[in-house]
Amino acid sequence: MLQNKNTRRQTREVGHNQGKGKLRARKQPSNSNSNNEQQRPRHTTGLWNMEGTERDISTAENKLHICIHTRMPTDTGLINVTSAIYGRTDKRICTTGRPYSEIQNTACVLKIPIISARCNGLRQCEFKTDALGSPDPCYGTYKYYNTTYSCIEDVSVTCEDGYSTLDCGNDVIQIINANYGRTDSTTCSHGLPGTILADTNCYASDTLSIVAAECNGKSSCTVRASYTIFKDPCFGTSKYLTVSHHCLPRPVGK
Repeated sequence: MLQNKNTRRQTREVGHNQGKGKLRARKQPSNSNSNNEQQRPRHTTGLWNMEGTERDISTAENKLHICIHTRMPTDTGLINVTSAIYGRTDKRICTTGRPYSEIQNTACVLKIPIISARCNGLRQCEFKTDALGSPDPCYGTYKYYNTTYSCIEDVSVTCEDGYSTLDCGNDVIQIINANYGRTDSTTCSHGLPGTILADTNCYASDTLSIVAAECNGKSSCTVRASYTIFKDPCFGTSKYLTVSHHCLPRPVGK
């Protein structure tokens, strides 16, 4: 699993009787180029149409407590659901209009694995909460769905002399990081002798600036892993191009 400092954790809680929750689903575009290895971390964000929103974006963790009909903005990346439960673990969440007796049981937890099965690896996914078929874990308690997921950027790995296309659809590309070189001995190593895979401290310092200039602000761009484009940081070593990027909303009017 890819780990990076841009990973953010989010929690979404959805009241049990409002019917529909959204993390609208759209899979990553595929690339058929045999020289291109796409590493797709199973993470992203999404969108719920629910109400009762609290959002704290001053810390590394965002907690969104959502009960009925408020549109939440989408973020970027790929979804990785780390926890999905149905029940009640807090007396303060999804309480509007509920009697005291219905919000006191905070030891009510039922795991919902179908949410991660449907959503992991997608940019957005959508499902109806009333169609999940969850049994009642605590009769008489007002319950909600609580989904915790993390969000990281997409990562593309292109073997030497290969091409990759970064595609954000209607959004635009923002390059986060890029390197032409080699940082391990296993990536893009099939059929190659160990002598040209041994140097794993190989970084081309101009990679990020070149890729960003080529791709930032575009809906799609094609990048090539070649020493004719980047400086050759380790002569005699088989290299590859790693690019991580976000898809950002297209600026209004463009």
